[in-house]
Amino acid sequence: MASKNQLDERAAHCTVSVDDSLYVWAGYQDGLPGFWQCIKKPEAIDQWPVGRNRHAGAIIITGSDCPMLVISGGFDKNIDTLDDCWIFNITQHSWIKLDVPHSVSKRRSHSLSVFIMSPHCVWIITAGGAVMTETLVTNPNIVMLTELVLYDSNTFVGSDFLKCKEYYL
Repeated sequence: MASKNQLDERAAHCTVSVDDSLYVWAGYQDGLPGFWQCIKKPEAIDQWPVGRNRHAGAIIITGSDCPMLVISGGFDKNIDTLDDCWIFNITQHSWIKLDVPHSVSKRRSHSLSVFIMSPHCVWIITAGGAVMTETLVTNPNIVMLTELVLYDSNTFVGSDFLKCKEYYL
């Protein structure tokens, strides 16, 4: 692993910036799906996303002054398309697995954008990608909007606090 100021060689990863930090998640490196380079897994964390590449990610910054990284999909070391969506609380160094529809999360080589609608409401736009090697996502699921509602402004600790809705664009 490189120093904190130097990244290891990698491809098909996700990178977001928050304040003066750059967060790099997963990707492909030396023949293995990558890892979280800036943070080592604390022993106390039960939930932790598997290594992946060709996933998508974006940063969520709400009025709660608690930046979060959202990642979805990609594929694992067996080249199986992953069907999950995770949020990393950058302040608390904790992961939350979100319960979102398969049409949103089960894809790879896609894009993901975040729009803050209010301090308690975030829209995640997922677009394009493939469901398997060379099998593109098709209508009506090419572009999906998922609404995440934060019920407690001080914590973001589990799916019980989240309500997901699915819209076809």
